[in-house]
Amino acid sequence: MLQNLPVLQSVRGQLGLLRLNRPQQLNALDMTSIELLDTALEEWRDHRGIGAVLIYQEGCRAFCAGGDVRTIWDLKQRGDAFWPHNLRYITAYFRREYQLNDTIKYYPKPVIVIMDGLTMGGGVGLSVHASHRLATPNTALAMPEAAIGFIPDVGSSYVFSRLPEKLGTLAALTAYRFNAAESVALGLAHAMMPDGSTAALIDHLSSHPLADIAHDDMHHLLSPYLIQPPQAEGLAGLITLSATLPFENLEAVEKNLAALPSTLLPPAMRHNWPSMCPLSQALIVRQMDKAKHLGFGDCLQMEYQLCCAMLAGPNFYEGVRAALVHKDRKPVWNPARHADVTPQMIDDAWSPHHSATLPRLVLPEGDHA
Repeated sequence: MLQNLPVLQSVRGQLGLLRLNRPQQLNALDMTSIELLDTALEEWRDHRGIGAVLIYQEGCRAFCAGGDVRTIWDLKQRGDAFWPHNLRYITAYFRREYQLNDTIKYYPKPVIVIMDGLTMGGGVGLSVHASHRLATPNTALAMPEAAIGFIPDVGSSYVFSRLPEKLGTLAALTAYRFNAAESVALGLAHAMMPDGSTAALIDHLSSHPLADIAHDDMHHLLSPYLIQPPQAEGLAGLITLSATLPFENLEAVEKNLAALPSTLLPPAMRHNWPSMCPLSQALIVRQMDKAKHLGFGDCLQMEYQLCCAMLAGPNFYEGVRAALVHKDRKPVWNPARHADVTPQMIDDAWSPHHSATLPRLVLPEGDHA
């Protein structure tokens, strides 16, 4: 029965192992997954026999493709009579997830994450805050929330807003997937390891004493299993492009991207733009501008506020319907055009009334800078 759990917990030597185990759902994080991860990390925090933690997956094309938003859509369909109760459950899910992100970022022991495969949404939250982040040739890292009428969360606004120029804004607006070379070049991953080397790395780490190991010493211990990533071709051009786009006018951004030759713009960016939610995109521009001036805890608080606002509107549920339920890939957004997104709509997402009747987000490590 334990093999059916969404996260498998074990110990090898002085290495705590957390294996994501929902391959049919691309290791999407449900509430049980989050609780199992959090419980293990708390159990091992002061355990003298555990010196480091490794989070990974096996045999799936995704490390973690995001949160379990399909379940949230299902709860919404149960109707108004059940909605107050279901909303409290849904917001509890997001609070637990954001608390887990905070725990990982400030964990006192090395946390190694192997970002093998799709690393999106909740998977980004599990990985980019860890002390040791390893990409593989299969890594594809993205925050594609604009495609489902949501906003980048799990602390990603803190990370993406600090990428060079406004690359994080451009990536979030277009659901762009950073490959392994780009992830390492940008610091989203620290290093790259060969495909299929997870088992050997676990054997290596578990054969060494890890009690009280310093972060720098862990980098040295990992080094025999790391490889030189390929050149991140085109990344410099994307950074330059992000510095020139007028993000305050998304209609102009759309026209500029459409006019660029394919040699200057990844096809995915041009292909993805028409299906993105206009309101989500407008919120992302302001969110990223604010996030670069905020500490990590405050970014999580802002994300929770925006999460509550998006749960109160129609776009998130419509986006999940089109992408994951009916899979027609034809969302009907409200508003449907950037020109119809008003400043009042953007301001409203930051209004405290959306979360006023809900429990507040309390971060286990506090609001750090």
